[in-house]
Amino acid sequence: MVRFLTFAGVLTGLFFYGCSKDAKPTVPEVKYLAPSITVQPKSQTVMVGKIVAFTVTATGNPAPTYQWRKSDVDISGATDSIYTITNAAPSHAGTYNVYVLNSQGGVLSNSVVLSVISDTTTWNVPAPELPTTP
Repeated sequence: MVRFLTFAGVLTGLFFYGCSKDAKPTVPEVKYLAPSITVQPKSQTVMVGKIVAFTVTATGNPAPTYQWRKSDVDISGATDSIYTITNAAPSHAGTYNVYVLNSQGGVLSNSVVLSVISDTTTWNVPAPELPTTP
């Protein structure tokens, strides 16, 4: 046990109780780890005007930072584990990924695709066959 004695707010001594006189303080070992992505972002298809949220989960020590990218170009201000588009437009369609890094290294996520469709998009679905009348 460590005790500090103070007198009038001034540190006057350090005493070890229950320790030998040769005891040395120990500092826990800190393990630094490069980032590792544990949950990759996923491709999405949304209607024009809807909200899109790409997410990534990563571990590392120190805690990683994030930089989202569209078509391999950094997106200004997109530096969180979640990247949100609040009003999807056709111009948002494209390929996205996120670079996760800390002082021990960095890792790039899988690339994902955002497709933005309008309500007038024609779906390539065959029309049902109608019965013919004799």
